[in-house]
Amino acid sequence: MEAAAVTQWMFVSECPVPNDVAGLMVPGEQPAAAHKTFRDSAVFTTTRLIVRDAQGMTGRKVEVYSPPP
Repeated sequence: MEAAAVTQWMFVSECPVPNDVAGLMVPGEQPAAAHKTFRDSAVFTTTRLIVRDAQGMTGRKVEVYSPPP
């Protein structure tokens, strides 16, 4: 396995829930914890995992991945 693939998912530290993730939550869903990964963040909610993936050198393009609740 490539080192880059491993570091992408290593949780570096706990962080605040990103503002753009709050708009993705359904009624009754609450954030439980957010963790900074090497460059992005992963948010655990009461019902699912939301992964925020910043693209490019500046990180201005952001993709969010999440299975439906």
